[in-house]
This record gives sequence, structure tokens and C-alpha cells, in this order.
Amino acid sequence: MKSKLLPGMLAMLLILPAALSSAPREQITLGFAIQAPNRETALRELKRWAESEKGFLFALSDSHIALRIPAKTTDRAGDRLEEIEKKVLSLGILMNRSVQRTDHSGRIAELDVAIRVKEKHLDDLQKLAGDAGLSQTLALEQELNRVQTELEKLKGERRLLIESTRLIDVQVSFSYTPPMNPAGEPGFGWVNGAGVFELMRGFGE
Repeated sequence: MKSKLLPGMLAMLLILPAALSSAPREQITLGFAIQAPNRETALRELKRWAESEKGFLFALSDSHIALRIPAKTTDRAGDRLEEIEKKVLSLGILMNRSVQRTDHSGRIAELDVAIRVKEKHLDDLQKLAGDAGLSQTLALEQELNRVQTELEKLKGERRLLIESTRLIDVQVSFSYTPPMNPAGEPGFGWVNGAGVFELMRGFGE
């Protein structure tokens, strides 16, 4: 008696070897809030450094920058995160920090199985189309187009996930550090000490 495998069981058998043999594929996002004496200089320096590391600018405003920095191999991932943090902290005072990790290994393995199934289905349809009569050609072409579209969608999702694990997302927000006066107070501390009404009265005299 022949044993039968249910579709779900077959998918699990196909996924399991890939899941066991491949290293985790993580998407890492680093977030920093930095107090810097000169935001413009800090933003320019981070952009320059990212480009020197083969990374690129993703988004920029007057107080925020988003970068994509290439990740290193899995065994040196920690070193890469330390390098990025060291560079960011060299530009100001750390106010807040966050690390977010998203493991895409399972989804990528599922997509690998789904892509192989779709490719097999597409190959079977193409063979049928070669032997089909005129009455069947239109229906087969419609099915071929549908399967091809689904296959490209699966491949596109896989490419995006793989790409996201090859780059570290770095988000840095900057706040302004007021200059210090000789007394060791922020440069405009005298305004707070004098009071708004006294300041206005002084201008009216």
C-alpha cells in the first residue's frame, strides 16, 4: 500500500531542511535620539560616513536622517552594530536608543516552497499548451498568465525580504544643544531668569 502525503505535510518536509540549514535572516532597525551642538554638521557627517561604508541616504529632514548601511556576515553582525553606534554617538549626547529585530527566515522558506510549486505548475501548463487544441488554447493562456503573475509576485516579495536583511536601517533624530555661557548656563538662560514681563518693560524704557 502506497503512503500518501497531504499537501500541508509535503510543504513542511520541503521547508524543514531549508530552515535547519540556513542562518537566521534578520532585518535590523537601529534608532537613536541625539542632542548635538550643530545638527547640520552632524547630518552631513552621517551622510558622508554612510556613503563611505557603501550605504546610502533614505530620508532626510532638518532634524532627522534615515540611512541604509550594508550588514556584515552573521558572525560579525554585532561588530557592525557597534561600529554604527560608535559613529552616531561621536556626534552628540545620546538621549535614547532602540534596536528592533525582525526574523524573516520562516517567511523566506515559505516563499521558496511556494515559488517551486508555482514554477512546476507553470511548466506543466506550458507542456499542455503545446499539445492543446484551438478550443483549449485561450483557457490555458489565461491560466498561464495568472500563474505567471502570482509567481512574479512571490519572487518580488522574496527579493524585498532578502534585501531588507542585507541592509541595516539606521534612524537618527537630532535635537539642538544650546551654547553655554561663561556661567555654565544655556546661552539664553538669562531670558528665563529675568522673566518675560521684565524683558518687555526693558524694551519700553
